[in-house]
Amino acid sequence: HEQVNERIRIGIEWALPVDGPFTYEHNIMQFEPSSTFLFTNRSINEQATYLRKHADDFINMAAAQYWLKKDAIAQLELLKNETEVLIKLLENND
Repeated sequence: HEQVNERIRIGIEWALPVDGPFTYEHNIMQFEPSSTFLFTNRSINEQATYLRKHADDFINMAAAQYWLKKDAIAQLELLKNETEVLIKLLENND
């Protein structure tokens, strides 16, 4: 499981540290449906203008999140396959 540990380490050391500051810097919660009502000081047009102005930042963050999720799913599949092999070995030893 060294590969899994390495992938987790990369996520923790590389991707996650940029998530918190990005969320804070761009007030991401204003775009979240569950909390958008708390940010009543910007119209839809103002929000759209802000998103367009900072599009590269949002695209970069989306790419990082996409990579993390895609990698996590691949790691899950790997672990599932290894678990199935282990279960078959244990069943055959009974």
